[in-house]
Amino acid sequence: MLCYIVPVAGAVCADSYLGRYRTILYFSIIYLCGNILMCIAAIPPLDISPIAGMAFSSAGIVELALAKSNPALPGKNQSALNVINTLPCDLIVEGPFDLIKILTSGKMLSLKNLPAHIEKIYNVTLGTTSNCDYTQFSSPVYELQVEAVEKQVHTVLISINEEDEITVYTTEAIDYEKSISGRPKVRIAYIHTSQKLHNVTVTIRNAGGMSDIYFIPNKTPSDLSVSAYMELPVGIYDYSLNSDEGLILNPRTIYLALGGVYTLVLRERDGVIEFSYLFVMSPPNSVNILWLLPQYFIVSMAEIMFGVAGLEFSLTQAPKSLKTITLAAWYLSVAMGNLIVIVIAKFKIFTNQANEFFFFSALIVADMVVFTLMAEKYKFVNIDADSSEDIVYFKQEGKEKVQN
Repeated sequence: MLCYIVPVAGAVCADSYLGRYRTILYFSIIYLCGNILMCIAAIPPLDISPIAGMAFSSAGIVELALAKSNPALPGKNQSALNVINTLPCDLIVEGPFDLIKILTSGKMLSLKNLPAHIEKIYNVTLGTTSNCDYTQFSSPVYELQVEAVEKQVHTVLISINEEDEITVYTTEAIDYEKSISGRPKVRIAYIHTSQKLHNVTVTIRNAGGMSDIYFIPNKTPSDLSVSAYMELPVGIYDYSLNSDEGLILNPRTIYLALGGVYTLVLRERDGVIEFSYLFVMSPPNSVNILWLLPQYFIVSMAEIMFGVAGLEFSLTQAPKSLKTITLAAWYLSVAMGNLIVIVIAKFKIFTNQANEFFFFSALIVADMVVFTLMAEKYKFVNIDADSSEDIVYFKQEGKEKVQN
């Protein structure tokens, strides 16, 4: 912004005292410093043109496609709940707002956009048949209370203990934001209902030999142990479980995709791993990064076709004594466009970034209309040659003379 605003105040002095060539030199220095500042601040310069509007429109379309893979995070005064069924049979879930769902074995049910106010608690009823894969439940119905936390997601794991009773474990309320680097994130949730295994370790290893090991202590405050999120490179991995008693789960293969957020759920009962599954908490990226190339191409075309033409207009149509001021006003208009973008992005007027891009595109279209009306009524003036270029060559009586 500095390189655009400073020339406005210095333009008058430049035309009156410094001269044109020194003005160009000083402008170049200021422009260079300003662009370095913009690179550091990562604020790209914007030009207003119909092609730039196309760039914003294409960015909005790409953002709509990206929204399908973005995590469905709860907004203000909202919460979310994930219910994971690790039982060998289906569950009947009765939740708030007259919700009744059948949760298949090994699947996850997501309840989104739950109103979350101060100390808001929801009652969830879990029911199953008395005979669940040859397991006789002492009570086939379980009442669950979940506290809704604003902008957070609870994950509830439905399990079974050694007494053949339905047990429920709730993980800490977190969000499922994707990693900044784009690498997949994975965490491990291990449920142990017996003390027959000691010093259990979960190993995740890829073909290149890189491995991550999660150690599960023998004594924990709860039967549920949850690791922190680990960022791993994209690829195919094998996970296995070991203990002092030996290998308790043979290696199984999983695939971690770019931008995905995963939870590996493991359930132990009577010294045997009865359940293991990788759940997708946030879907991986589905749009190829090469879709950025058309946008860069369109923006580059807008820079060349409109930027160069605008600078030429400022330097040729303005009076000689106001050329620097006109050029400074040109950069000031670009600075104002950047300021509008910064204000809208800073205050987050739009919750959906695609709507933000379409709004910028609409602003550019409106500016095009005003610009077209102004251009139709403008009367171009004849371009006078600069005094520094006013050199005439002519021949007289066989001799070549030069007249300035």
